Amino acid sequence: MLNRSLLFVPALRPERVAKAVAAGADIVCIDLEDSVAPERKAEARELAVASLRASPARATLAVRINPIRGEEGPRDAAALAAAGRKPDYVMLPKIEGVEDVAEAGQRLGAAAAPIIAIIETALGLENATAIARAVAPDGLLFFGAMDLSAELGCALEWEPLIYARGRVIQAAACAGIDAMDTPYPDIADEAGGIAEAKRARSFGFTGKAAIHPKHIAGIHATFTPSVAEIAWAKRVREAIGASSGVLQLDGKMIDRPVARAAERVLGIAQRLGL
Repeated sequence: MLNRSLLFVPALRPERVAKAVAAGADIVCIDLEDSVAPERKAEARELAVASLRASPARATLAVRINPIRGEEGPRDAAALAAAGRKPDYVMLPKIEGVEDVAEAGQRLGAAAAPIIAIIETALGLENATAIARAVAPDGLLFFGAMDLSAELGCALEWEPLIYARGRVIQAAACAGIDAMDTPYPDIADEAGGIAEAKRARSFGFTGKAAIHPKHIAGIHATFTPSVAEIAWAKRVREAIGASSGVLQLDGKMIDRPVARAAERVLGIAQRLGL
C-alpha cells in the first residue's frame, strides 16, 4: 500500500469519508480521538463503524482510536472488533511503549490490523525504536508534533522539533518501516504545506498527513518520484548490475547506499504504475 498521504476525517462527519477517498488520499483516517468531544465518543464509534462498512473496498482506511490505556480506547477497539470490516490500519495515539501495541492487538481481536504508532509523548520518543520494531513489518511510525511540543514545552515550529523528527526517522529505519510526518496546521496556506512536505521528505519521511483535502495534491507531488528521479534510479540499477564493485556514474560514486536509495525510488514508482 502507498503511504505518501494520510487525510484525517472526523468520525462525526461520515459524509466526509467518501469525499476524502475521492480526494485521492493514500490513507483516509477516521478519527475517534482529537476531533471528538468526550460526550460524543459513543456516537462517534457507531458512525465510524458505519463508515467502515459503507466505504468501497478500494479505499485504504485507518481508524484512530483513543489511547489504549484510557477508558475510551478499549471501547473503540471492542467496537472495531465487532464491526465486520477490519480497517487497513489502526492508529494508536499517545503510545509510550511496546506494551501499548500488545494491549491494542489483544483488544482488537478480529479487527487487529497493521498499527500506525503516533510518537507524540516524551516517553514514546524515548522508546521509539522498540515501538517501531513492535509494529513492523507492516505498520508505520507517525510523528505527532502538536502533542509532543506541548509536553516538551517547545514551540510548534520546525527547528525546535528537529531532534524529535530525526529520532522518529532513525527508529523507523532501525525497524525497516516507513515514517509519516505530522499535518501542516494552516489549512489556507497551501504553499507553506508544500514547503514543509519538502523538508519532511528531505529528512527521510515517506509521507505527510493532512487535515484538509486541498493539501493532498501538494503532498503527492512532493513524495512521488519525478521523471528525472526515476530515470536516474534506472541508470543506477543498470550500472550496478553491470559492475562487481564501486563505480562512478556521471562523475559520482555509486555504492550500496546509493543503490538502495535508487531501488526505493523504483519501488514507489512501480506501485504508482510510473
